[in-house]
Amino acid sequence: MILVLLAFGVKAGLFPVMIWIPLVEPEAPGPIAGIFSGIFTALAILGIMTMERVIMPGMA
Repeated sequence: MILVLLAFGVKAGLFPVMIWIPLVEPEAPGPIAGIFSGIFTALAILGIMTMERVIMPGMA
């Protein structure tokens, strides 16, 4: 679960690894900037929650 949290947490913004995204996002076209800012973050958080249920089904 720690590795899953680390992998999805990087994309969700829990860990400051993707420092280049704020620099690139204003240069991207509108739909691409929307994907970077909204959809990817939501999918990363959903991935953490889903993998928690798969790995530890009786805990939640």
